Amino acid sequence: MRCDSAPRAQIRLTNDKIAAVLVAVEGAKAAMLAMGWVEDGEFLVLPAGVQLSMKEVRDIEDAKAKLKKEEEQALMRAALPKKKEDPEMKRLREQLEADKKERAARGPITQVRASGSLLKFTPQKAT
Repeated sequence: MRCDSAPRAQIRLTNDKIAAVLVAVEGAKAAMLAMGWVEDGEFLVLPAGVQLSMKEVRDIEDAKAKLKKEEEQALMRAALPKKKEDPEMKRLREQLEADKKERAARGPITQVRASGSLLKFTPQKAT
């Protein structure tokens, strides 16, 4: 640990755990430098006049989340092949739609099969 007149925040870059999350991660050290940390040998030091707030942390988290979402969307777009529409599937979809319209035009079902015979239901008029 270094001893100066004023206590300063510092991070030892040679620490294995710190190196794994700060040195090995692309752009992490550059982000720290952009926030005001300065490199001093094997340390990153936050100068006495620099103050960080949770706003910077939230900005970084938001940027990470946005980047992750964009990467996932790009991966999904790349994974999905560009499909040509199968003519048989198109014909079947059109037939299903036509059948649906035909059933709707016929109206409600007025015959019901019960015990092997057909019963005809007719609506009763209100008196």
